[in-house]
Amino acid sequence: VGDMIALAFFLKTYDVNVLRTMLEGFYHVASTNNVPLLVFGDSPTFAITAQDCARGKNQPTECHKSLETSRQELAPAMQVVRDIASMPGVALFDFHDFLCDGHVCGMMVPGTDTVAYRDEQHLCF
Repeated sequence: VGDMIALAFFLKTYDVNVLRTMLEGFYHVASTNNVPLLVFGDSPTFAITAQDCARGKNQPTECHKSLETSRQELAPAMQVVRDIASMPGVALFDFHDFLCDGHVCGMMVPGTDTVAYRDEQHLCF
């Protein structure tokens, strides 16, 4: 089957120029070695933990945000990721919207009472 390089970043924390330089570097290594590159998008992020939301320690508004707001927060970084993903041998798996119900992104798996996050940004799989 062969090798693959898979990359996941907490995108909101990176300056877009730094992110672009990093991804271009990974692309160069992957393409030079004829190895496919898989780049993951990012999940909605929150200022509090999922456990605090589940325990009801916070205001409900802290436990979710609109889909549009979440997309806007990630838009500059995701544009860089999409630019890299348009190159030969690169695939993008953008799972962001799977964690939203079409209008709202929250700490739970949409349509369930199952916590989706380990903390403010990491998913629990």
